[in-house]
Amino acid sequence: MFASDYREKAREALRGKWKRMALLMLLAGLLGATGGVSIDTSGFKVSFDGAQQKEMLYVLAALSVILGAYQLLIGAWTRVGLYSMYNRVLDGDAPRAGMLFPQGIFWKCVGMNLLRSLYVFLWSLLLVVPGILAAYSYSMADYLLSRNPEMGVSEVLRESKRLMYGRRWRFFCLEMSFIGWVLLCMVPMSILTAGLMFAFMGAGSAMSTGGAIAWLLLVSVISIVFTVFVDVYSFMAGVVFFRDAERPQEWQQQAQQGWNENEAANDFEAGDFDDDAPAEDPDRRVTALTADETVAKDVFMQHGCSRRRMRDEGVLEDYEALHVDPSFELRWLREYANALMLRFSREPEVLDEILELAAEYAMDDLLTRALERIDRHIRQQSLPDGEILNMAGRVLALVVSGTFDEHPEYIQRRKEQVSDMADRLERRLEEHPGDGEWRRGLELVRRMCA
Repeated sequence: MFASDYREKAREALRGKWKRMALLMLLAGLLGATGGVSIDTSGFKVSFDGAQQKEMLYVLAALSVILGAYQLLIGAWTRVGLYSMYNRVLDGDAPRAGMLFPQGIFWKCVGMNLLRSLYVFLWSLLLVVPGILAAYSYSMADYLLSRNPEMGVSEVLRESKRLMYGRRWRFFCLEMSFIGWVLLCMVPMSILTAGLMFAFMGAGSAMSTGGAIAWLLLVSVISIVFTVFVDVYSFMAGVVFFRDAERPQEWQQQAQQGWNENEAANDFEAGDFDDDAPAEDPDRRVTALTADETVAKDVFMQHGCSRRRMRDEGVLEDYEALHVDPSFELRWLREYANALMLRFSREPEVLDEILELAAEYAMDDLLTRALERIDRHIRQQSLPDGEILNMAGRVLALVVSGTFDEHPEYIQRRKEQVSDMADRLERRLEEHPGDGEWRRGLELVRRMCA
C-alpha cells in the first residue's frame, strides 16, 4: 500500500465524524496526548527590569516542571486512549470522550513512555540519525498497547521494533505526504502574525507585556483551529498504517511480492510449479523452490497450523509432498501462536484456537501465556467474571487432560495459578451472585485443582 491508500482509508473511516473527532482531538491535546503548539517568540522585544526577569525565569522553570510531569502522566495515558479511540472509529464505532481514558493500564502507559524516552535518548547520544531511527522503531508502541492492554511494557516496545523494522521509511513518507496541508495551515498564520505585529508594535516600538500575551494566546487558538483537522486526518492515516503493519507477517510477505492467493491455490492443486526445470537454469529453479515454500506456508497457516485439520480436509498428503523443512514449520507455528495471543485480549473466542493448537503440539508455554492474559482480564475487569472463570477452567482442563503428564511440576504450578484465580473470582462473584451458574463452574475448577 502507498501513502495515498492509507489516506483514502482514513477519509473513509472519518466520513461523517470529522467535527466530533476534531473536538475530541482538541480535548486530547489539552490532556497532553498530542504535541503542543510551538510558538517562536524570538522576534519580540518585551522590556523587563532585572527583578522582573528573575521572577519570569522562576515562573517559566516551574511551569516547565509542571507541564513535563503532566505530559509524562496524563499525556502518556490519554495518548494510548487516543489510539484506542481511533482504532474503534476505524472499526465503525462512534467516537466518545470516555475512550480517551483506558482502564487499568495507567501506570503501564507511564512506564512505557519513560522506557521509550530513555531508549530514544540513549540512541540519540550516538548521533542524531540513530535517535530518529529509534523514535520511528518505537512509534507503534502506543498503538500496540491500546490494542493489547495485557502486554508488558518491554513486550510492547519489542513488538513495535519488530513490526516497524523495514517500514520506518514508509511511515516517514506517509508523514511527509501531509506536508502540503501543514504548509497550507502555516500561510494564514504567517499573514496573521505580520498583521498583529504591526498592530501591536507600531512604528518600531517595543511590544507591551499585555500585547505580547494577547498575541500569543490569539495565535495559539487560531493555530489549533486551523491544524486540528489536519491532525485528525494524519493521525487516522497513521492508525491505518499500523493496522496494516500488524497483519500477520506471511500476508505482508505475499503482498510485497505481489503474490496472488487465488492463482497460488490453483497452481497448488494443478501441481504447476515447474519442478522439472532443467538444472542448467538456476534462476528458474530458485523461483520454483520459493513458490513451493510460499504455498506450503499458505496451506499451513490457513489450516491453523494443524496437521489434523489438513488430514480431515484431505490436503495433508499434498502438503507433505512439498517436503517442508521442520524448522520452517516451527517458525510458522510460533508466528501463528503470537498472532493468536495478540488477538486474544480483544477476541475471547480465540481461546478455542489456542487450546486446539496447544493440545496438538503440547505447547505448555502457549497455555502459560493464555493464563497470564486471563489473569490480566481479572485485574482489569475487562470481561464478566463468570466468563473469565469459564476460560480459566477450559485451560486447566487441557492441562490435566494427560497431554502434559511428562511435566508434573508444570501441571502443579498451573493448578496453583488457576486456584488463586478462582479464589479472587469467587470473592467478586459473591458480591453479585446472579443466577448461581458460576458456582457449578467453580466447583468443577476446584475438583480439577485438587
